[in-house]
Amino acid sequence: MAAITNNYEIMLVVDPVKGSSNWQDTVSEIQKIFDKSEAEVIEIKKFSDRKLAYPIKKNLVKYDRGCYVLSYFKTLPSKISKLKRDISLSDTILRCLILKLEGEPKAIEIPPMEKAKEMN
Repeated sequence: MAAITNNYEIMLVVDPVKGSSNWQDTVSEIQKIFDKSEAEVIEIKKFSDRKLAYPIKKNLVKYDRGCYVLSYFKTLPSKISKLKRDISLSDTILRCLILKLEGEPKAIEIPPMEKAKEMN
């Protein structure tokens, strides 16, 4: 009997310097984390670069801004805890939120820059 995979959505807050200047390296690092946890990535997109509601301190650095990354992926429910652990060990990823999706994921639509600037 084959194991059933679920669809998930993840919002990541990544280091704003790495997310803006080295976008391809950031995507590669995120992809490696997913691969290590045996997750199948459906889509990864940069959502926006924003001021954080409160500072995040990681590795003795205090971040006031963050680069938001939205992604959809498929994996076994038992692999989520390993994925969260690997994300917490990453120097690039500051925070994450993982949600289980009902049904198939929709295409990621990024808001226009004017609206994103208003959200800051």
